[in-house]
Amino acid sequence: MNAYEQFCYCTTRIESVNTNASTISVGTGFFFTFTTKNGNHKVLLITNKHVIEGSNKLTIHFSAAKEDGFPNINSHINLVLSREFDQIIYKHPDLEIDLCALDITNYILNMINSGQRIFYRSFELKDIPTKEQILDIDPIVEVEMVGYPSSLWDESHNMPLFRRCLTASRIDIDWQNKKMFLLDGACVEGSSGSPIILYESHYYSRINNTTNLGQPRMFLLGIQFARHNRSVEGVLKMGNGLVVSNLKPIVDIPNNIGYAIKSDCIKDIICLVEKNELEKGTFVSNIK
Repeated sequence: MNAYEQFCYCTTRIESVNTNASTISVGTGFFFTFTTKNGNHKVLLITNKHVIEGSNKLTIHFSAAKEDGFPNINSHINLVLSREFDQIIYKHPDLEIDLCALDITNYILNMINSGQRIFYRSFELKDIPTKEQILDIDPIVEVEMVGYPSSLWDESHNMPLFRRCLTASRIDIDWQNKKMFLLDGACVEGSSGSPIILYESHYYSRINNTTNLGQPRMFLLGIQFARHNRSVEGVLKMGNGLVVSNLKPIVDIPNNIGYAIKSDCIKDIICLVEKNELEKGTFVSNIK
């Protein structure tokens, strides 16, 4: 599978039911794997805090796998997490950083042990660029955002949507001294939690004015979490054209600017997972 085919299986649509069981909201999550200091192989579902905040139940979707291990394009398997997911959530300690992770390792083990064949692809620590690697990337670059904007989803094949955009602020500088950067693209409801991926397959320029030919590179640059709107105040008119003077409607108009959390914030969550493991102790999982 080439890189773009694998990107099709790195995300999941998250359907969140609130505590009143009356409202369903949709966001994006993506899979991230790492090995702890104790040798446990962990699978995290990365998303935004606000995607699951106040939820009573979450539904995520895995693509099914065929006997040969390749994805079954016509089938997917639902995983439903009830209130017990409170026990597996890790929220970024900085209240201003809208990022969290669900440790779904045991759920995946249970699915595998029950005979369910699932297919997914995940990001790893090596995909998070180091400071040195960031400095070797153009400050403004073209990126991919993978997710479920406006709740859109190819349900028949469990496929996300891809949106190509630009970084709107320099990725080598923290926007307003916060661990984020801006995107020039249509970031709408449902895109929250989408991975922002830099993938340059064959040709790209380096910051030292040299050019790379033939050797691809891929980085997980960030996680989309919000969009910027501008408010416009208008007038309310009756059908006969008369203006209702005491009512002034205010409409939020998107200006196609989004906000993304820098991916190295995921490392802070990994520290929380490892701390919890050291305190409680866990068995060594064999998910590969």
